Amino acid sequence: MGDWDRRFREANDYAHHHGYATAWPNFHEADYGDGMVYGTQLVPDTTADFKDVPRDEYGVYDIEDVGAMFRGANDYAARNGYAAGLPTFHQADHGAGVVYGTFLVKPGRTEFRDVPAAELGPYDRTQVPAMMRAASDYAARNGYAAAFPTFHQADYGKGLVFGLHLFLRTTVTWRDVPADLLRRYSDPATPLAVVLCRPSDVPAGARRRWEDFFLPGGRDPSNGTAYWAELSYGQYDAGGSRVFDWLDIGRTRKEIDQYSGQQQRGKLAEWGREAAARAGITLGSFTQVVFGYNINADHGSVGGGSVVLAYSEDRAFEPTFMFHEIGHALGLGHSSSQGDGVYGDRFDIMSAMNVWTFTDPGQRAAGPGAAAINLENLGWLHRSRVWRSWPAAPQTLTLAALNSPATDGYLAARLQAPSSQVHYLEYREQTRWDRGLPGPRVLVHTRNNENGPEILGSGRHPAGALAEGQQLTIGSAPHQAVVKVDRTDPAASQATVTVSPVPAA
Repeated sequence: MGDWDRRFREANDYAHHHGYATAWPNFHEADYGDGMVYGTQLVPDTTADFKDVPRDEYGVYDIEDVGAMFRGANDYAARNGYAAGLPTFHQADHGAGVVYGTFLVKPGRTEFRDVPAAELGPYDRTQVPAMMRAASDYAARNGYAAAFPTFHQADYGKGLVFGLHLFLRTTVTWRDVPADLLRRYSDPATPLAVVLCRPSDVPAGARRRWEDFFLPGGRDPSNGTAYWAELSYGQYDAGGSRVFDWLDIGRTRKEIDQYSGQQQRGKLAEWGREAAARAGITLGSFTQVVFGYNINADHGSVGGGSVVLAYSEDRAFEPTFMFHEIGHALGLGHSSSQGDGVYGDRFDIMSAMNVWTFTDPGQRAAGPGAAAINLENLGWLHRSRVWRSWPAAPQTLTLAALNSPATDGYLAARLQAPSSQVHYLEYREQTRWDRGLPGPRVLVHTRNNENGPEILGSGRHPAGALAEGQQLTIGSAPHQAVVKVDRTDPAASQATVTVSPVPAA
């Protein structure tokens, strides 16, 4: 039967994290010189409603049977007053039985048509890719935006017909999405382990706040896995993460206080790991490990994907600091500024605690996001959204806000002249995790000696943080260019930037 259900899940997950409700693959593909792309129909929130539908309502018990899943979704939609049903091919059990994620298309967005088989081409509804392509082609020939088959067929006496839902203009959006980017939404999860630790003479603390902060779906408004999932455009998946209940490390508070600084932090990690081993907890299957203590002590990254976080019961969590330390566990180094050195980039989380933050609902400092270089370091900034060149003549670019992947335009620009340092441009605005920023800015970064971002200039408002109308000369003779911000448009989440070469003397 192939892995066709995976293709539908990938399209849905890509859409969800790029500003759309859902999507489906039309199974057209091409290579325009930069790798295979898959035709993908993106459905906005205004077109469909989401519902977890009980599996029994579908009457389908094999999620890999794409045709049956479509028939079940569309039959359910018809029974409940919707125009069409689109399964996400995700399933779950929230305690009341298995449910299938389903998007239900609102009335007035589609037209249903029984199409003669001779007009479609495929005569076997079990051939999912052929059926999807045929539906898409039929829609294009007949002036519709897109179509998908219901996988129902009938013969009313005039030959075989297939049921199709034809989408009206403006109800869906076509996008060619790189195949390797879609595949990332099927990558294995990277679960995080939180091992709660306590000294022998300190009683166990509250477990819930650690669960709310670290587990996917946790109720903390600054949930750490939600933060990194959003920055990664959904490619960071912490599914399978666990919080292990309080373990006695076999050391008293007095013994801990014999150490200080990073040595103390290292001991807390060592003792936490030993306590986990004694309790039979295997940490090898987790990609990041947090040793959470209910005392105040030195804390932070200890290398190898591990972090110590020490907060007494009466001390509030610090989201910005904790995001930063998980960034280290993911493999990121520090960011910097050209003039102030390490921790000098106020626009990047890897300079915490010297960054632009906002106050979250818990009255704690949270944000900002991460610079484009760090997203590229983690493999989350796809090449298809990065302009890569050096201008031979003035070049005007439209940059989408880095945290707005649904917006048209490049998410970053990578400027590299021959024998010159690489410069990155990105547009950041006061939304989401960046809402503490001083205003819309186009940032100019290079790489520092930790392979992280280094913003040009220094201070609270460095030269490399350009507001509308400002410009900056980058590079060195004979390869220099002027970066000028022509316009920032927060309403559209876009900035227009002109990059002009400086003539050699």
